[in-house]
Amino acid sequence: MTDHPKRESFTKKELLTQWLVQEGRCYCGCNTKLEPGNYIEEHDPPLRLRGPKQSGKPDYLLYRPCAKTKTNGTEGTTYNSDRNKIARQKHREKPKEKKPSTMKSRGFQGHRNFKGELILKDKAEGREE
Repeated sequence: MTDHPKRESFTKKELLTQWLVQEGRCYCGCNTKLEPGNYIEEHDPPLRLRGPKQSGKPDYLLYRPCAKTKTNGTEGTTYNSDRNKIARQKHREKPKEKKPSTMKSRGFQGHRNFKGELILKDKAEGREE
């Protein structure tokens, strides 16, 4: 995850082409009309989750509030937002910590009878006393 592409922007020609493809509307489907200054060039998947050989170019244009929701999630949850996806990926790549080994006991050396008396095993012969 450390080797991700550098952030790039659309060239003027690419921006115009993308604008025409989206018909000047937000890509998320809210149908908001995009005007200069109220949109963001959005990357999907986020750059942080792209491989080193993938392009750093944006994929589409989003209305600013829609881009904020895509990146940070809604007010109630961050589920499936870019931040959540990146955090889950970091967690998966984090090396697992080794737990300290616990001391093993030698086990119980006998049993109790119905009266509650302890009956020990004779280790040398494997029989009960």
